[in-house]
Amino acid sequence: MGLVRPPQPVKLLVSMLAADVALFDVAESALSCTFGSVDWRSAQLPFEATQYYAREMGLPQWRRFVTFTELIDPGELVELKLHTNALEQELAV
Repeated sequence: MGLVRPPQPVKLLVSMLAADVALFDVAESALSCTFGSVDWRSAQLPFEATQYYAREMGLPQWRRFVTFTELIDPGELVELKLHTNALEQELAV
């Protein structure tokens, strides 16, 4: 029988999608205020996997990933998702 243990802290990775690449820096700054310093960011990558967001966001679309220095408790993911949803609404154009 397995032992029940508290979950280990995990690395927070945020995926950002935007048609206006200037929003990446704005979003990253806002995320850093909540999650701490960014320790890695990807290049801006063309997002061409689907046209699902084209009507809402326009084209072309770009994706960037960021991770943060501080590890998080995975039990906080729901709260973190609610925070990022609010930020998404705030930055929506």
